[in-house]
Amino acid sequence: MVNFQQIEVILAEDEEMFREMALPNIIEAGIAEDKIHIAEDGQEAIAHLDRLQAQAAPGTVIVMLLDVRMPVMDGNKCAQTVQESVASGSRAACPFMICCSANIREVAETSSGDFHMTMPKSFSPSSVAYCMTMAFNWCKANSPSSSPGVAEKSISAASGSSATTRTSTNNSDTAPRTSTEDYDGSIDVIVADREPICRMALVANMPSTGTEDEPVETEDEDETMDALRHAQDINPGRPILLLLGVPGWLPLVQKLNLTTRKPFICVISVDGREYPGYATLPGSYTKVDILEMLGRTREWWKKGCLES
Repeated sequence: MVNFQQIEVILAEDEEMFREMALPNIIEAGIAEDKIHIAEDGQEAIAHLDRLQAQAAPGTVIVMLLDVRMPVMDGNKCAQTVQESVASGSRAACPFMICCSANIREVAETSSGDFHMTMPKSFSPSSVAYCMTMAFNWCKANSPSSSPGVAEKSISAASGSSATTRTSTNNSDTAPRTSTEDYDGSIDVIVADREPICRMALVANMPSTGTEDEPVETEDEDETMDALRHAQDINPGRPILLLLGVPGWLPLVQKLNLTTRKPFICVISVDGREYPGYATLPGSYTKVDILEMLGRTREWWKKGCLES
């Protein structure tokens, strides 16, 4: 269960208007005002982080909301600096860092990958609550209980991913039967979820899929089924990764008669439940987890081809 009282938020934003808009939404999401620490640039944010990590009680979750464009030190440089300090051992724990930008798709293409999530401006209380829940769950899954701040290791230094894949009867059986000779490693991605913020978070944290095509976003069962049917007629030489945020839609996907391009299905498991036969991503996924899932999709595709 998420305990918002354990969360300390560092809000780094140089524009006063955006700070004034953000503060009440963070409070409405469930974060106490005295646990919100304002910074006007990346250097001030790191100063807050140093103080909180020195003073915070064990079990404290530290979340940094970092604007991309700020004077002195921008959000990208701030996140990179924090990750480097964790990787070098000079910082014991890594906070959960969220990139805040008016153009999160651009950030997804240009950022160095040091953020754990992205969130659009101007964010709503529900968006904040969603991101704080992701941060809390990720922190508790990756941090030692005695050390405030979040994870023992940075994203780049992590020895393992929290993404999981089971021995997959369903996904293995859906492997395509075609030639690997011309396969260039590209993947078509369908992101299926009712909640716009959930789809946005997945798309914004999506590493390169090897294609110029944007991931297809669907918001209900019918759109998802239509997207899978439409995909049967295009790009036969590469796999489809279906990132499914609503496990209840699985039976509908199973009933589709997809004879040409059956998808590799990955269920986003917010509650930690396992779905035998399918790959799963935890609700506290990071960009590293999605990158690993893309790799597993490629291996699944190649294995199916080689077994034909």
